[in-house]
Amino acid sequence: MKTLSIYLRGTEAFCVATGRGEPAVFRVAQTEIETVITAVKPHTVTVVCSKPTIHWRRITLPFSQPSKIRLVLKDLLEDLLPRQTDEYVHAWHFLSRGSETTEIAVAAWERESYRFWMDMARKYRFFPGFSMDAFLLFSLAGPLIPDHSYALLYAEQNYLLHLMVENGVPADVHSYLAADTASLTGQERLFSVLLSQKNLPVYVCGDATITARIAPTATLIHPPPAAASAEAGFFFPDAAAGVSGAFARTKWRAFGDLRVLPREALVTCAVGAVILVLACSPYIKIPSAERTVASLKETMISLFKQAVPEATRVVDPLAQMRERVRSSPHGETRLPPNVSTLRTMAVFTRAVPQHLQVDVTEFSIRNRSLSVSGTVETLKSLENLKESLTTTAYFFDVTVGTLSFTNDKRINFMLTAKILP
Repeated sequence: MKTLSIYLRGTEAFCVATGRGEPAVFRVAQTEIETVITAVKPHTVTVVCSKPTIHWRRITLPFSQPSKIRLVLKDLLEDLLPRQTDEYVHAWHFLSRGSETTEIAVAAWERESYRFWMDMARKYRFFPGFSMDAFLLFSLAGPLIPDHSYALLYAEQNYLLHLMVENGVPADVHSYLAADTASLTGQERLFSVLLSQKNLPVYVCGDATITARIAPTATLIHPPPAAASAEAGFFFPDAAAGVSGAFARTKWRAFGDLRVLPREALVTCAVGAVILVLACSPYIKIPSAERTVASLKETMISLFKQAVPEATRVVDPLAQMRERVRSSPHGETRLPPNVSTLRTMAVFTRAVPQHLQVDVTEFSIRNRSLSVSGTVETLKSLENLKESLTTTAYFFDVTVGTLSFTNDKRINFMLTAKILP
């Protein structure tokens, strides 16, 4: 079984092919990659991205649930990436995790590059895998370093890679790819500052002459494999062939599904989904209706307590209010005699689509006008609610008033509607 590891850096591709016999080494322009794949005919290809092609960001969040993080990550990255988030694939991991504060590290790679390799995999029928040079360096050097938090520098004649590890996971990554050694020298001072900024133990590997200038007191380590002493550039593709660990492979994900299922699978899934919905729809509707009724009942109790603050016990607010109106010496009510509160509530409840979760906080009727305040999941849900009320033969002139957002990105709304005679 032949494997091919390809390290992408600058305009070059460093390739290591393994199979029967000695590993074959190729150093080609990235435009010639397809020629190499055609010649090798690999079963598996591991693509190693260099840090200059990766955008690395640290983000602090007030919650730690992965589902919530995935939900908000796209919006959070909108202002942190050079282009729209849909143009990237991403991978993230926890740096710290707490009930009130959580910090994550996010790596983003151009989606177009990712698609290129997925298309190549389909075209030449190989299994694709992905990694990053920073993660490979962490996987190789980590077992040689006794500290749980440290700074690590890898150096070549035209490339510097700085990795900061906090609590046993990669936390920050910086790199510089120079056109020549002279250009690299100008960046050495900057990397010296990066290594010392958090007062962590410093370790170095790679070109000893360069690392000695940047961090003369650092501890020198010699991570495997044999490529560590081979031609510069082949350290990472050689490492990708045999390294293992949690960060050895990078699982890139898109904001949206990039996978394309066969048509037969899509048809089967669609038929199965329809059957499941039809079978479960009676049970799905019951909880939704119960939530709406319970919310309306709470609103009625709240309104009754506001109107009759002296009441100490509320069992049936509608019946109790009727009794107080009948026992009143004036026998009057603010509602026109032909407006039924029960009917209005019933029509509103029936009008709410079964799939919408609407939490009603205020429900009031005055002078043939209905006013409802509550919370919905999205603006689309609010629009659906408005359209549903408009299509009834009971409400007209349905208007959405003020809107605001809750901490969990739900929407508070105020809606009014006229009641037909």
